[in-house]
Amino acid sequence: MKIAFIIEYFFPFDKGGSEWSTYYLAKDLVKKGHEVTIITPNYGGKKEEVLDGIKLIRTPFYKKLKNFSIVPGNFFFTNPLFIIWNTIVLYFYLQREKPTIINIHGKYSVPSVRLANIFLKLPLTATIRDYIVICNYGICLMKSKKSCNIKDYFKKDFSIYCSLYVANKNKLNYFKNIIFSIWGRFSTNVLKYSLKGVNLTVLSPIQEEIFNTNGLKNTQQIYNSLRFSHQYNQTKKQDIFVYAGRLTPGKGVGVLINALPDLLKSYPKYQFIFAGDGILKTKLQKIARKNTNIKILGNINHKELLKLFAKAKICLAPAIWPEPFGRVMLESISCGTPVIVGERAGLAKIIDGKWGLAINPNKKNIMNAIKTIIKTDFFTRKIKKDYDKISNTFSDSVTDKYLTLYNTLVK
Repeated sequence: MKIAFIIEYFFPFDKGGSEWSTYYLAKDLVKKGHEVTIITPNYGGKKEEVLDGIKLIRTPFYKKLKNFSIVPGNFFFTNPLFIIWNTIVLYFYLQREKPTIINIHGKYSVPSVRLANIFLKLPLTATIRDYIVICNYGICLMKSKKSCNIKDYFKKDFSIYCSLYVANKNKLNYFKNIIFSIWGRFSTNVLKYSLKGVNLTVLSPIQEEIFNTNGLKNTQQIYNSLRFSHQYNQTKKQDIFVYAGRLTPGKGVGVLINALPDLLKSYPKYQFIFAGDGILKTKLQKIARKNTNIKILGNINHKELLKLFAKAKICLAPAIWPEPFGRVMLESISCGTPVIVGERAGLAKIIDGKWGLAINPNKKNIMNAIKTIIKTDFFTRKIKKDYDKISNTFSDSVTDKYLTLYNTLVK
């Protein structure tokens, strides 16, 4: 089978977990004898190359990047000129490559692919890994499975967003964010409309439930693809607690920062390592200046992150929003390290009591969960015991489920 993946970011221009999940799935499909072509915008790399058997095509894009880790955002992909241009470009390359099926892995490409496919008439599916197609802020989804109406969006969510995520609260920034909020709402509606009638793959039961509640019902659940070592990781654990991800309120970092003074007293020999960047970095730095046990690494590459997980005793991921999947949680488990997750995370029910603990994120619960995991080796032993099962669930079986889906759509 010849499969085309469409995605906005891919190596070396990537934002994180979605790109790794796409890569691992493509790599596994190639191992099973299928042809995979990844089509992605070109921000300054080679036009075409082969990566681990995967054909990579970078299409013309109007912005070139100097820093590969800082990639274009929403407006670059949702403005009408880009959608028209991308439709023409994708039609040309898809017509040239003649795939059996198209799998969209980048949500912003959905309108262009739908338009191009009017003429191509190829089987089509889309893997959606977040909630931007439901609500561009997603703040409403922290309390309800139903997205906000237009009144609540501007009256409530916009105010909460500005208070949490806008650092310099001056009139100019406020005005800019009003414009961004209007455009964000418009682009969300365009994306959601473009997904009508498309077979959708979501990552977890909570994401599927939220999608169905908001009118996107043609869904099925398939986990993100992950690469596990052939053997359980035997790296000796050190006195390290690690957090990896965006330093933003939705990820639960604010709760974690509030708990730090008590955690530092309870675990004076431990290092608290934060890998990531975001709005709460300044607040975290103020505490770090007074305590050498706190290290802020910023954004680090994937290999370094996995090494960090392998050394740590616990991965802290107390997200307060309904995270669709939570890749870092599973990456931590793949390195033999238990996790503490927010109870609304997509993997919470799967992890809880076996490979870590799911909690209602607050200071007291974080303290108790750490104490429970530290005082026993139950969770590390359980990960080791279940390692082959976990590996199969999130690697080979994921690829097989996608192949089943592709064959059904092609037939």
